Amino acid sequence: MGTSYKDRLEGGYQFLRIRKFKAWTAAGLIAASSGLVALSLAQRGATAVPLYMPVNAFLPALLVMIFIGGILEMFFRNLSIKYAKKDSQRFLMIQNSIARAKVLILVCALLALLLFAPLSRSAIEGSLNGPPVPWTLQPSEAGTLPFDNQDGFGVTRYLQIIVTLTAGQRIVVDITKGSTSVGPPQTIGQLNRPVAFGIETDKFYVYRVTFTNSGLQPATFTYQLYRGMFSEMFTLVPGFAFAVLIASLAFFAYLRPRREQYERAAIYSAGYETRVDAGERLYSDYRPVPEAPRPAPAPPSPVPMGPLPTVSPFRAPAGNPVPQRPAAAPPMPPPFPVSPPPVAMPPPPSAGDVFAVGAALFSKGEYGLAIQRFDEALSLNPRHTRSLLAKGEAFLRLNRPREAMAAYDDVLRHDRGNLDALLGTAAVYAAERRWRDVIDLADTFLAMQPGDPEMLLRRGDAQLALGRRQEALISFEAALLKRPSDASILARIEKAKVDIASLQSRALIASASGNLDQAISLFDAILKVEPENANSLVGKSVALRRAGRVDEALASLNSVIARNPGHGGALLNKGRILEERGDLEDALEAYDKLLELNPGDPDAWVAQGDILGKMGRDDDAQKSYRQALKLAPNDEDTKGKIVALEQARAEEGQLLRELFQIKGIGPAKAKALRDAGFHTLEDFRRATEDQLAQVRGITRKVASDIAKHFHPG
Repeated sequence: MGTSYKDRLEGGYQFLRIRKFKAWTAAGLIAASSGLVALSLAQRGATAVPLYMPVNAFLPALLVMIFIGGILEMFFRNLSIKYAKKDSQRFLMIQNSIARAKVLILVCALLALLLFAPLSRSAIEGSLNGPPVPWTLQPSEAGTLPFDNQDGFGVTRYLQIIVTLTAGQRIVVDITKGSTSVGPPQTIGQLNRPVAFGIETDKFYVYRVTFTNSGLQPATFTYQLYRGMFSEMFTLVPGFAFAVLIASLAFFAYLRPRREQYERAAIYSAGYETRVDAGERLYSDYRPVPEAPRPAPAPPSPVPMGPLPTVSPFRAPAGNPVPQRPAAAPPMPPPFPVSPPPVAMPPPPSAGDVFAVGAALFSKGEYGLAIQRFDEALSLNPRHTRSLLAKGEAFLRLNRPREAMAAYDDVLRHDRGNLDALLGTAAVYAAERRWRDVIDLADTFLAMQPGDPEMLLRRGDAQLALGRRQEALISFEAALLKRPSDASILARIEKAKVDIASLQSRALIASASGNLDQAISLFDAILKVEPENANSLVGKSVALRRAGRVDEALASLNSVIARNPGHGGALLNKGRILEERGDLEDALEAYDKLLELNPGDPDAWVAQGDILGKMGRDDDAQKSYRQALKLAPNDEDTKGKIVALEQARAEEGQLLRELFQIKGIGPAKAKALRDAGFHTLEDFRRATEDQLAQVRGITRKVASDIAKHFHPG
C-alpha cells in the first residue's frame, strides 16, 4: 500500500519484501535454536556454578538449525536474483554467491576429511593423554586422587582410569563419584597386570580415587587417566560438514549456467560487449579532433620609420581612412644551423668521494648507513683500504664481530703488514673473549711495531682476563711510558695490582661466617676495580639480603641480569628475595626463566616447587620436586618435601570425606571453606558456629551441622 509508483515500476518493492521476510525467518530460527539449546542443556543437568554446559547436549539441534538456515539463505539468494531488473545486478549477485559457495565447499571438504580420518581421532586423543604416573605408598598408608570427570563444556572427558601394581603385595582401590561410592573397594594383588575402572560421563561428577596399601611392605603402582573427546566431534560434525558440502555443490551447479547467461550483458563482466544500434554514436565519437600545433611566428624584422605626418586637431581628415599595418618582411633563414652549446657532464664519484660521505655518517653514529656507503665505495674499488677498515670498525660498534673480521681479513689478504687491520683483528678477538689469540697477535704486532701503546693495552687486558696479573702489569707500565698522562692506563695499573681472586675468596668467607659488613666492604673493593664483576655483585646481594637491605640486594641482582640475562646465580637469588617479600608470581617467573636456561639445576627445581607449594599448586610442586630428585637422587631434603606433600594430600582427602558426610556440603561449599582458611580437621574442631556461618555460602543450619559433626560431645 505504501509503495511508490517508481518502486513498483523498477521492482524495488520486491527486494524490500524479500529482505523483510528473510529477517523474520532468521529471527524465528534464532528463537527456535535458543529454545532447543536451553531445553537440551536442562535435560543434561547443566549448571552455572560449577560451570557445566556440555556441548554434545545442544550440538545436534544447533547444527540442524544452522543447516536449515543455510538452505533458506540459498533460497532467498535465488529469489533476489530472480527479481533483479538488470542483468548487471543478476551477474554480480550470482558471482558473489558462487564465491561464497566455493569457500564453503573448500572448508567443509577439509573439515570432513580431517575428522572422518581415523588417524586424526587417534592423534587428537593421543595428545590428551600422558604417560602413567608412578606412586609409592608405605604400609597402611592411603592416598587420594581427586579429579573432575569432564571439563565445563564436556569437550574432553575421562573415560577410564588404569591402575597397575608394579611392586609390593597389594593395594585397595576405592572410587567415589560425588558423595556416592562406586561399587565395593577392589583389591589389586597381581603385579604388572593393568586393571581398568570405568568413569561415567552422562553428567558432571567429582571423582575421588583412594589408594590404600594393605600390605606389609611398600607398594608401588602407576595410574593413568585415559581422556578422550566427545564422540560427536568425529561423527556429527563431519556429517554436518558433508551435508553442507553437498548443498553448496548443488547450489554452485545451479548458478553456473545462469552466470554464463548474464555474463555478456553485464557491464561488470570481462565478456561484456557494447552494442551500438544504427544511427547511434558512442561518447568517444563526439570528442573534438585536436588541432595540429601551429609553428611559432618569426619575430618581425625592423622597418625604417620616416617622419610622421602632422594632422591639425581642428581639421578632420577627408573621408574615413582605414589605418594600414606595414607588411612584415619574410623571415630570413639563418645562414647556417645553430646547435645548442654542449653541457659539461659531472665526473662520476670516486671511491674516495663515497668514502667521505660514509665517514660523515659514521661520525654521526649512523653505522648502518655508513656501511652502505662503504660498500658502494668498495664496488668502485674493491681494494679501497680505508673503506674496509672503516667498515670493520662500524661492524664492531654494532657488536657484529664476525662481519668486522671479514672486513679486516680482506685488508690483510692484499696487505699482510697493515697495522690498522691487525689492531682491528685484536679488537675482534677481545670482543669474542679469545684472550690467547689476542696475546699471540699482540706479540706478532709488537715485533713489527715495538712499543705501540694501543696493542700493549690489548695484550695487558687479555693477560688480566686470564689471571696473569704480573704480566698484565708489565704491559700496562710499558704503555704508560708512551702515554704518561693517560688516565685509562693508570686505572688499568691499579686494577692489575688488586688481587681480585683473593679479595673475592675473603668476601665469601666473611659472608658465610656472618661478618656481613666486612663481606660487603670487600665486595665493594672488588667492584671499585671491576664494576661489572657479576660474581661479586651476586655475592654482595646475598650479604645485603642477610643484612636486611633487601632493596639494595635486588638492585644489585637486576644490574647483573640486565647485562647477562642468563646468569643462574643472579636469577636464583632474585627468586629467593622475591619469595621472602611475598611476590610469589615474580619469584616463579625468575625460577621459570632459570630452568629455561639451565634445566639441569636441581636447586632451581626445588625452588620452583617451594613457590608452587606456597601458591597452593601442590600437583605442580610435586612434579618439580620429582624432577629435582631425578637430577639429585640422594637429596633427603627433597624426598622429605615429597612425603610431606603426599601426607597433606591424604589429610585433605580425609577432610573432604568428613565434609561430604554432612548434609548440604558439596564441592563448591567445601572449596569456600578451604578458601576461608579451614584446611585441617583441627581447624574445624577449633571453629565456632559463628565463625563457620561467616563463610560465603554457608547458612546457619549448615554451620550448626558442621559444628555438631566435628564437636560430637
